[in-house]
Amino acid sequence: MLIPIATVCDQSAINMKVINSLIGDTKANYLRNGEEYKGNFFEVAGNQDGKTKLAKWAHLVKLYELNNTYLRALPQLTDSHIIPNKIKKMKVKCASQVFSERVAGIMKLISNTCSTAICEEGTSDTDFLHFIDRLLDSVNGHKLRAESGKDLRCVIKEGLPHLNF
Repeated sequence: MLIPIATVCDQSAINMKVINSLIGDTKANYLRNGEEYKGNFFEVAGNQDGKTKLAKWAHLVKLYELNNTYLRALPQLTDSHIIPNKIKKMKVKCASQVFSERVAGIMKLISNTCSTAICEEGTSDTDFLHFIDRLLDSVNGHKLRAESGKDLRCVIKEGLPHLNF
């Protein structure tokens, strides 16, 4: 069984059909579970270390709301990063700001200290955000030496952690 973990869509007809199919599957799953489906998004469950994990865009929306109300720890995030109908399409910079180590760290901090839905299910989101951040680092590195804390943000060569990633 194929379980996608991320998509990049250039809005071609084939890619849009796949995305729309995933959205339809998610909507149907919500209806089967008696939950309200709000918006054009899809959820995909993954399995790592024998544990099923599910990252939800709704958790990022909740984090964004908490940030704007109480935290102010993620000043780079705006409506055009998070709110589904306001997201700037085809902007890799916006996506990389959302799928970042900083956002993952703030979400992990919140998920370890409170009792809302973001807290109970947020660890899957932090794992996913951290993975995408490292993936982007691994393909965008242009320096010979890695930065502190960013071991994949450098050119790929023998002996570096890229091959194990």
